[in-house]
Amino acid sequence: IALDKRTGAEDAYVFELANVSASNKYYDEAAKAYDYLIGKSKKAEYYNLASQQRMRMNYDRFIDDGTLDTVRAKELQTLFSQTFATLGLTAEISDLLIEYAHLLAFYLNQPAEAIKTLNDGLAMAGINTQQISAMKAELSDVYVYSGDLWEAVITYSQVIENNKANPLGDDVKFKKAKLGYYMGNFSWAKAQLDALRASTSKLIANDAMELSLFISENLETDSTA
Repeated sequence: IALDKRTGAEDAYVFELANVSASNKYYDEAAKAYDYLIGKSKKAEYYNLASQQRMRMNYDRFIDDGTLDTVRAKELQTLFSQTFATLGLTAEISDLLIEYAHLLAFYLNQPAEAIKTLNDGLAMAGINTQQISAMKAELSDVYVYSGDLWEAVITYSQVIENNKANPLGDDVKFKKAKLGYYMGNFSWAKAQLDALRASTSKLIANDAMELSLFISENLETDSTA
C-alpha cells in the first residue's frame, strides 16, 4: 500500500496479497488491503473484484468461527445486501449468491428466501453450465432442509446429469444416495453407494463404503433363534 501511494501501479500486488492473507485466515490484514482498493474509486480496476472478495472473506470468517450467532448472521446478511446493491445481480457474483442462500437457510432459518435467491440467480443472463450446477446443488440442499424431498431428488438428478465426471457430480451423487437412505430406500441407496466406491474422491469413496457396509449389515436377515 505504501508503494502504491508512491507509484500508483501496485493494485494487482495489493489484491494478490489480500487474497493470500484471506486464504491463510489473516482476515484483518486482508480486510485492510481490500478496503484500500475499494476506497480508491468505483471506477478503479479492482473495485468490483475487491468488493466480491471482501464479502467472500467476511462469509468465510463467519463460517470458520463455527458459532450459531444470529446477531452476527444478520449483520452478514446486511453486508450481502449492500454488496449486491453495489455490484448488481450478475453472473460474476453467482458464488456470492450461493453463500448468501446458505446463510439464509442454515443460519437464519429462511429456506423460502434462500430458494427465491437461488431461483433468481438461475434466471440471470450469462451464467454458464458450471454456475448453474453449483446453484442447483445448493438449491437441492435447501429443499432437503425445507422438507421438500422430491424436489431435492429431482434437482440433485439434474446436477448429476450435467456433472458425470467431476467432483461436484460425485458429491451430489453421495448426497442423493444419503437422501435415499434417510427416505428408507435402502437397497437403492446401497446400489448408488457401491457405485460411488470407485469415486475419484477418496473422501467420498470412503464415506460411501462406510454407509454401504452399514446398510448391508443391517439389511441381513436376523438369524438369532
